[in-house]
Amino acid sequence: MTDAIIEPLDEIGTRIIIVDPIDEVIQDMKNGNILRYIGETWWEIILKREASIILKATSKEFKAVK
Repeated sequence: MTDAIIEPLDEIGTRIIIVDPIDEVIQDMKNGNILRYIGETWWEIILKREASIILKATSKEFKAVK
């Protein structure tokens, strides 16, 4: 589906790919709201398990924090 553009993960984790996102999701990615939503929803695993939740869009990378 990704035509080998995305390489397999080299460590334990989960990758979520949003195929053909709606305009609202794209806007939330651009304005940073999606990271806030992730931080608010996954705060416990971020703090207690020291999880790294990374959002990659185009060539940029952003980290969700509590």
